Amino acid sequence: GWRCVNTFADQAGPRKAEIVGTPDIGFTRDDVHFVIGGVHHADPSAEQLAAMVSGRDRVTVRVGPSKADADGTIFGPNLITSLYNTDNPMSFAAAIVDYELAFPCRGRERARTWLFTPDGSARWSGAAIDRTLADVMAAKLTAAQRVQKTFHSKRVWVATALKGLPQPSSDGEVQAFVRWSSVESLRVYARLNHDYQARRRDDLVRASVDAVNATALPCIDDVEDAAYVQQLADGLDDDAT
Repeated sequence: GWRCVNTFADQAGPRKAEIVGTPDIGFTRDDVHFVIGGVHHADPSAEQLAAMVSGRDRVTVRVGPSKADADGTIFGPNLITSLYNTDNPMSFAAAIVDYELAFPCRGRERARTWLFTPDGSARWSGAAIDRTLADVMAAKLTAAQRVQKTFHSKRVWVATALKGLPQPSSDGEVQAFVRWSSVESLRVYARLNHDYQARRRDDLVRASVDAVNATALPCIDDVEDAAYVQQLADGLDDDAT
């Protein structure tokens, strides 16, 4: 269940609130379609899922309203597409196929069953996501690396990584992929076919990202800071004279 949340965030950059949803609104199994050999399957069997070909097939996720798209009408067909790539640890498509096989859900139940859950039943809460992310970071990152990193950092990373690809994305394409509302992003998103989108998100695993968070910059000592401000003030007095 965490793998699905984590890879979806890695490739799509959703807000945590979108994953958690509200008591009545959220991602369901029915929002996920599997494109196998070019054919869309809304309710695939275990045999069909097991037959998916890595590097060829893909998964599409229908998304609802978000902060940047309050009416759910802005971002083209409202589909996020992920390439099924078993060699890519960030592949949401690979994660969701394994999840579907582990927690089968067929027929009309798909529209009534939440997508993002720890174990196929109850949904993730925001607090549970935060705790799990904190545990994962504690196991994988140093204390310095964990500073100021939250689930929202995934969204920032996707936007940054799209610029760090061998063929960097345009500003409009970045805004479209992470669904930041702008006129430019709407024009670009309308031209993104789903095979291209899936492969582009899959390429994020090879992005070269070298970014510095503002909180990581060295701070000026309070005494030096005060002296610097006084120096500026003295300079202003000289100019006035």
